[in-house]
Amino acid sequence: MNRAKLLTFAASTVILASCGNDDKPTPAPTPPPAGAPTPTPSTPRPSPTPTYVKVSDLTADRTFASACAIPSLGSSSPPFFTSLSGKPNLSYSATTKSWTFHETDLDNIFIESDKVNPQHLFFRKPLTPVAGSFSESFSFGYTGANTTEYVTPADFIRSFASGGQRVYSCLAGSPTQASDMPIRNESAYSAVNLVGGGSILEPGAQILNLRFDPTISTFAATFDAAAGQLRITLDIKARNSFDFNQTGPITDIGIFTGSVEVDTANQRFEGYLKNDEFGDHAVSLSGWFFGPQAAEMGFNFASSASNGLKSIGVSGKMLAKR
Repeated sequence: MNRAKLLTFAASTVILASCGNDDKPTPAPTPPPAGAPTPTPSTPRPSPTPTYVKVSDLTADRTFASACAIPSLGSSSPPFFTSLSGKPNLSYSATTKSWTFHETDLDNIFIESDKVNPQHLFFRKPLTPVAGSFSESFSFGYTGANTTEYVTPADFIRSFASGGQRVYSCLAGSPTQASDMPIRNESAYSAVNLVGGGSILEPGAQILNLRFDPTISTFAATFDAAAGQLRITLDIKARNSFDFNQTGPITDIGIFTGSVEVDTANQRFEGYLKNDEFGDHAVSLSGWFFGPQAAEMGFNFASSASNGLKSIGVSGKMLAKR
């Protein structure tokens, strides 16, 4: 991700001119009432105030800052997940209304005729043989009503003739500029969108493949800007991957909590969340702030953990806003 530089700014000085009789003394200012609390100053905005393009603005060509995680699926064990350290670029052409997802070794272009549903930015197309692959799909944004303005989910999947897949689970948007990061306030965030899934393996049982259910999962986060800490509680509940109506049995994946360090100079955070069953490093996560004054956040997370009896392999992403 491009590193925005910290900016310094000068406070403007306002000179007030007095008027009236010069021979009359200026009355002293009225002191505040005894015991009145001293107000905590809010984080000042830099000058000039940064501008941010909303993810829904597709009136001109643009490149989205993006970061992705890649799940690596095993054939006979729970999936294991690694985060992608680089950032495939995602770009849009307003002239042709086409999208390009730039992998390390290939540019994947989707045009209007590749849309599966005209109402949503979801594309699928067959491929001419490239490294044994036979189809690819791309989605951008939400299909539901809950949306964020400055960050959105984006996913790219290439399916191979062998039956495997390469999956990029991404966040894309307008990251908060370093000079616009809060420095004093404490802000609470609520969930907008939780997506993901994985599997659980217990002794004597088959692998249970799951999909997160955002309607019954819970999330809470508080960003303490002065301390540079983001406190997170994530309670993930899931259902069978094929339970598309979300009416079947509920599986408690677990409650994950912790504080992660915030790198305000680079508008990002990363660290681990703990869990009673799987220890202090049960979930790894990496995320960013988006929009003015870190109004929104998004992070990728993954867990590949075992306590000797039970194993989980899950990954997903969370989008939230103040």
